[in-house]
Amino acid sequence: GKIAIPLTSNLPEHATSLLVLPDDSLIVGGSLADATGFNERFMLRHLSADGGIDGTFGDAAGRLTTTFPGAGSTQRINALAREPDGRIVAVGAAPGLSGNDQYEVYVARFNPDGTLDQSFAAGTGREAFLLPGGIQGFGNAVALAPDGDIVIGGTGGDGSVIVVRLLPDG
Repeated sequence: GKIAIPLTSNLPEHATSLLVLPDDSLIVGGSLADATGFNERFMLRHLSADGGIDGTFGDAAGRLTTTFPGAGSTQRINALAREPDGRIVAVGAAPGLSGNDQYEVYVARFNPDGTLDQSFAAGTGREAFLLPGGIQGFGNAVALAPDGDIVIGGTGGDGSVIVVRLLPDG
């Protein structure tokens, strides 16, 4: 079957990644524009196995957003992974966190209820970084290694393929 999720506002949403949970519910990752319609921020949505909106996850629309303070206008989740304990790792890219317009790899970890995991990335739940040499990067894929490390794949701003391995705590 097909399910169309009604938007709860007139703001653009972009779905760019999906994660099927063990109970057949879905996490949808992407971005949601702010009131200007231009600035996008990381967005997760939880849908029940039958496609219904889970109003207990994030806001009443089953949606939560997070921003990377200081980042530029386009913050979008490109890939999701689920850790064995149910925490969700999201990767993407956004410009400007280092005070410039270069895109940086973004990674955030969320608890099963959608809150940022404060045990990740020195207590912030999220981090961003340029590649060695100050090269911009785009996080496009994520996988979990057997030892718990977070492995991110993507593209460098110079056209190179990138693979970044983070420790489990970011």
